[in-house]
Amino acid sequence: MLTVRQDILQKWKTEIEHELNRFYGKIDKAYNEIEQLQIRKGIVDELCNDLQRRDRDADGYLFELQKNLEEKLKVLHEEMVQVQNDPKKVQLEMLMNRILEELPVLDEFNLDN
Repeated sequence: MLTVRQDILQKWKTEIEHELNRFYGKIDKAYNEIEQLQIRKGIVDELCNDLQRRDRDADGYLFELQKNLEEKLKVLHEEMVQVQNDPKKVQLEMLMNRILEELPVLDEFNLDN
């Protein structure tokens, strides 16, 4: 059975988890977008290299796409780092760690009751 203090901490932990999940969702989304863009950019880079081997002055759509993908990757990476280092997220993680220290680890016997 949880004490009043433990019950309050457990509810607070749930609220903080919800807030942290928003940050983690943004990070996951940015990571997935970065991964997709890196795959696309890899293919475009190969094609641009092939074109430049044939003609040093080659230009056109693929080179514009290459530049665009580089810019998008840079922006997404900066956004992901910004979210990872967001002071609110960092402080919520600190708070969560402290709450977890305060909450006792419930053993199997307590969970059955």
